[in-house]
Amino acid sequence: MRLSEKLRLVFINIIQNKAKVFLTSIGIIAGAATIVAVIAIGKGGEADIKSQFSGLSAETIYVKPDNSFGQNIADGNFEKLTLKHMEFALNESTSLSGAYLRAREYKKVKINGQEDDIPIMAVSEMYSSISNLKLAAGNNIDKVDVNIESNAIVLGYGLAKEYFLNAYDAIGQYVKIDNKQYEVIGVLERSADGLQGLSPDVTIFMPYSTASTYVLGENTVPEIVALAKDISIVNLGMAELKDSLDYLLEQNVYKLEDTGSRMEAASKSSDIMNLLLVSISIIVFIIGGIGIMNVLTLSVKERTKEIGVLKALGCTEHSIMQLFLLEAIIISAFGGIIGVLISNFLIPMLKAIDVPILVTPEGQILGLSFAILTGTIFGSFPAYKASKLEPVNALNYE
Repeated sequence: MRLSEKLRLVFINIIQNKAKVFLTSIGIIAGAATIVAVIAIGKGGEADIKSQFSGLSAETIYVKPDNSFGQNIADGNFEKLTLKHMEFALNESTSLSGAYLRAREYKKVKINGQEDDIPIMAVSEMYSSISNLKLAAGNNIDKVDVNIESNAIVLGYGLAKEYFLNAYDAIGQYVKIDNKQYEVIGVLERSADGLQGLSPDVTIFMPYSTASTYVLGENTVPEIVALAKDISIVNLGMAELKDSLDYLLEQNVYKLEDTGSRMEAASKSSDIMNLLLVSISIIVFIIGGIGIMNVLTLSVKERTKEIGVLKALGCTEHSIMQLFLLEAIIISAFGGIIGVLISNFLIPMLKAIDVPILVTPEGQILGLSFAILTGTIFGSFPAYKASKLEPVNALNYE
C-alpha cells in the first residue's frame, strides 16, 4: 500500500470521528501547552538569575545577617555593622580591593512635586565601582560626602526619566525625604537588576552616614559588599573578613557568601522548580498517551473487518502497523499544534502575575516533539495488535 493511500485512509477515519479525535487529543494539548510554559518559565528563571547578578563580578563577597540567629535578628539584639567595622576589615585584609556598606529603607519621597514610596539605598563611596553602576550625568557620592554627612543623592535612571524627563534635567534639583531636602548631584546609567531584588533604576542612593542619621530605621540591618583582588583568592578574602568581624563583634550573627555560591543556590532552586514542572508535564503527556492508546485499541476492534479486507487484498503486517501508527502520530501532532497555540495565550497570563517568562522557539519545538513522540510510543501497541490479526478471523469478526 502506497503512503498516499495510507494517509487517505487515516484522514477519512479522523474526519468520520472528529469528536472522538478531539477528546483523545485533550491530554496531548494540555501536555504540549504545559511543556512550552515550563520551558519558558525555566528560561525566564535563568534570565532572571543572570540579570540579578549581571552587575556583579565573580570576585564579589557579601556579609549579611545569618537567618539561623532568627530571633536575635528579628528583635535587633545584635551589634550592627558600621562604617568603622567595614574600614577596619578592609585595612586588615590583604586580598580585598574594596568594600562598601549598604542598607535599604523605603520612604515617602516628594520628588518634583509628586509624592511616592521609593527605596533609599544608603551606601559608602565605593558602591558604584564594586556593583558596576556607571554615571549617566553629574557626579557620584564620594568619601567627602560620607565624612560630612552631605545632603547629596544620586538617582537611578528610571527615576530621573520619570520625574525630570532626562538625566541632565535632574541634576541640581531637590528631593524631600522626611521633611529634609537633598540635592541630586548625579544620575546613574540605565541598569539591570544588579543589587539582588532591588533595581538601581528606581532607587535613590545617598551617603551611608547621612542615611544612618536621618533615614534608616532602628531595625534596618546593614550589609557589607566587598571585592576580592582576584577570583582565586575569594575564599581568602572571606576568611579575612570573618576573622575581622569575629574580632570586632561580641556576637557575630553575620554570614559570608560569594557571587558564585549565590548564583549556584539560585540556580539550584530554579532547577528544582523546573524539574517539578517537567514532571507534571510528563504525567500530563502519559495521561494523554494512554488516552490515544485506549482510543486506538477501540478503533482496532471497530475496524477489525476493514483490517481483514486489507490483509485479504495483500496488505502486509508492516503496512497495517504503519497505518495505525500514522493515525496516532497525526492525532498527537494535531494535539501538539493546538497545545503550542494555546500556550501563546497562557504565557501572557503568567507574565501578568509576575512569573519570569522567556519564550523561545526551542520550547515550542520541544512541546510539539514530545506530543508526536507520545503518540508514537503509545500508538505502537494497538498498531502492533492490528498488524497481527489473522485475515480469516478478522473477516469473520462480529
